[in-house]
Amino acid sequence: MEHFGITTGEAMSAGCVPITINRGGQPEIVRNLIDGFLWNNTEELIKYTIELIDNSNLWQKMSQSSIKRSQDFGIDKFRERVKQIINNI
Repeated sequence: MEHFGITTGEAMSAGCVPITINRGGQPEIVRNLIDGFLWNNTEELIKYTIELIDNSNLWQKMSQSSIKRSQDFGIDKFRERVKQIINNI
């Protein structure tokens, strides 16, 4: 279980649709049913994996959302947040 979700974010930037455990930093990175899936048990993992494999339209939609979401964790957004913090001090 990765604490920060860095690997997940990097994969999303390449268009991967994450199917990841609903623990650690993953729920802060992946928005369930929007740009990936968060699972709590083996049954959900299997269900989400099959759903994504069987539905290419869903995969394409979530892949595009995944790329867009990954940009929220890029250097430009980081700079914006730092500037906001400094301006509020």
